[in-house]
Amino acid sequence: MKSYIISIICVGVIGSIISLIAPEGEGGGLGKHVRLTVGCVLILMCVSPLGELIEGLRELDFSGLVPEVNDGAIEEYESIFGNSYEAAELSSLKEGIAAMLEERYGVAREDCKVEVIADRNGSGELELKRIFITLYGSAIWKDTGEIERYFGGIFDCEIVTAVG
Repeated sequence: MKSYIISIICVGVIGSIISLIAPEGEGGGLGKHVRLTVGCVLILMCVSPLGELIEGLRELDFSGLVPEVNDGAIEEYESIFGNSYEAAELSSLKEGIAAMLEERYGVAREDCKVEVIADRNGSGELELKRIFITLYGSAIWKDTGEIERYFGGIFDCEIVTAVG
C-alpha cells in the first residue's frame, strides 16, 4: 500500500514538472494537454485497485458464513410463527366478540372480558372449543341465556357466560 501511494505521488510530481516545462501558447498550448493526460493517468491509478478488489470478491467463498438450515430448525420456526398467527387470530376474535356485545347488547368493552379456547384440528385449521364471556358492572343485568344462544349459533361451540 505504501509503494502504491508513493507511485501516485511520483506520477503527480513528475506530471506537474512536465506541465511547467511544456510551452504555453494560444489556448493553453502543450501544457494544457499534459495536465489533461497526467490527470487521466492519476484517475486510472486511483481506480485500478477497485478492479482487483472486485476480482478478489469473486474468489471469496461465502458458504461458511450462512448457516445451513436443517429440518429441525424449520419446524421450530414454523411452530413459533404458527403460535404467533394463532395468538393474533384469537386476539382478533376476542375483539370481534366484544364489539358484537357492544353493538347488539349495549355492553361496554370495559364491562366484559372474552376468553377463547381453541385447538388445531387434523387439517391444521383453528377450531373453537369454548368461548367464555364474563360480564361486569351494569352488564350483569343482560340476558346471559340470549347471549349464549346468539353466539352459539354463530360459532357452533360451547358458550359460557358468567357474571363477575
